[in-house]
Order: sequence, then C-alpha cells, then structure tokens
Amino acid sequence: MIESEKSSGVSEVSALKATNTTLEETISRQKLRIETLETSHKDSLTLLEKKNADLLRNEEDYKQLQTKYHETRRELSKVENELQEAQGQLSTLTYKEQSLEQEVKLLRKDNERLDTELNTKANDLSTYRREKVSILND
Repeated sequence: MIESEKSSGVSEVSALKATNTTLEETISRQKLRIETLETSHKDSLTLLEKKNADLLRNEEDYKQLQTKYHETRRELSKVENELQEAQGQLSTLTYKEQSLEQEVKLLRKDNERLDTELNTKANDLSTYRREKVSILND
C-alpha cells in the first residue's frame, strides 16, 4: 500500500510538475504576449500623439488659410469696386468725348457756313464798291 501510495504520490508529483511546466510555459507566453501588446499600445499611443499633433498643425494651417482667404476676398471685392468705378468713369469720359466730337463737327459746319457767308458778303461788297466806283467815275 505504501508502494502504491508512493507510486501514486510520484505520479501526482510528476503530473503536478508537468502541469507546473505547462503553467510556466503559459505564463511565459502570456508575459510575452503582454509585452508585445504593451509595445503595440505604446506604438499606437505614439502614433496617435503624432497624428494629433499633425491634426493640430493642420487646424492651425487651416485657420491661417481661412484668414488669408477672407483677406483676399476683401481685397478682391475692393478691387472689383474700383474696377466698376473706373468703368463708370470710362463710360462718362467716353460720353463726354463723343459729345465734344459732335460739338466740334457742328462748330466746323457752322464755321464753314460762316466762311461761305463771309465770302459771299465780301464778294457782294466788292461788287457793290466796283459798281459805286464805276458810277462815280462815269
């Protein structure tokens, strides 16, 4: 009986040793897995922090671009208004130029008419004087 108990005890010890070895292997694998997961989490955390920093930088860049965009839109509106004013002034000047050209044409025609009238009167007066001189000489 002692033999069988001894044998049984030896069997149990062997089984416990085997179980212990299996458990130690499992613990070792789990520790390795935990280390791998911790490393992976650290890498993920580092990557997330980097992405967050990139997002913050991108947000700042976006705000600067928005500011530049609004400034540019204001400047563009100002330039468009100035262009409209210049086009209005151009229209006004074009109208004045056309009016003055018309006035110059009318003045030339009037001048031509007055020249013709003056020449006609001068001729008439010359004729009248010649007649008067010829009457006085006769």
